[in-house]
Amino acid sequence: DMSGTIKGNTFGLAVDGTTPLTLLNGISLNNTGSLTIGGTTAGDGNTFSRPSGAGVAIKISGGSGAVVQGNRIGTTVAGATVPGSRSGIAI
Repeated sequence: DMSGTIKGNTFGLAVDGTTPLTLLNGISLNNTGSLTIGGTTAGDGNTFSRPSGAGVAIKISGGSGAVVQGNRIGTTVAGATVPGSRSGIAI
């Protein structure tokens, strides 16, 4: 099982925070344990921009304590919509 926190990251954007890059899945996890993706404090959220798959893909086998909160999916770092985004979260 995987546990911990993934926070404050940008997936699918160039370092300028606005130019989209090719992205299949932002994060793809199996058997997540007590993993938290994002958070409730400013700066904890991740940005998943323009995924052709899912921004966050979680495959759960048995019980899971995975938490996904406070993230931007399908936007730039500033929150502007990025055309071409597909699914946000696949579980």
